[in-house]
Amino acid sequence: MNSLEILEWDSNHFGFKIAKMNAATPEELQTALDKCAALGVKLLIHRCSTDNIHFVHELEGQGFALMDTNLRYCLSLADIQITPAPGPARIRTCPNTQANKVAAVAGAAFASYVGHFHSDSMLDRAKCDALYVEWARNSCLDQNLANLVLVAEIRGKIVGFVTYKVIKPGVAEDVLSAVSPAVQGKGIRKALVIAGINWCKSQGLERIEAGVNVNNYGIQRVLTSLGFRVYTSSYTFHKWF
Repeated sequence: MNSLEILEWDSNHFGFKIAKMNAATPEELQTALDKCAALGVKLLIHRCSTDNIHFVHELEGQGFALMDTNLRYCLSLADIQITPAPGPARIRTCPNTQANKVAAVAGAAFASYVGHFHSDSMLDRAKCDALYVEWARNSCLDQNLANLVLVAEIRGKIVGFVTYKVIKPGVAEDVLSAVSPAVQGKGIRKALVIAGINWCKSQGLERIEAGVNVNNYGIQRVLTSLGFRVYTSSYTFHKWF
């Protein structure tokens, strides 16, 4: 098993080599650390199951610092049928020509976000914000990042978006989403998720997954109201070299 992967996009964005590992044992951890030393990795990221508490202690002993906790939600599409409710926004697919408008929504929404990058005081805050802006923009342009981008539009202005990616046969992931701060609390995120559910059903998919920061209570309320349930959780650790 390859215990280490260089994150090329992240490395280019921040200006130094960043990697992630998939180690789950002390032996795999040591292999990954040795590779980091050989390859000149400056930041190593690892997402570890909250069940593996002994390995968590191993990570802490090796200088890894906890940055966030992530919940993984799942929705079975077998018997679900949801009709979109009337709301203030029109939900539609996004053409790649509107990528910059989606990026602008991400810029406003993620300015106050606290994910694992933002939680790390060693990383430049402006670059952390910009990462989500570029991620949103590129999701509109690159099928490797998203198979579907839905936007919410009010009076001709894009005020929210959500992206979906088919990650394996029968399964799509709700990857990235945001709603402009000025219109949050009006049911726009829920309308986007409902449209995503209906698209996934139209594609013959079996389920949808979504990863959510443990402190993102608003999105969790939306997901659970639509039948999503937590099925696993993880910690995100950073180690600097």
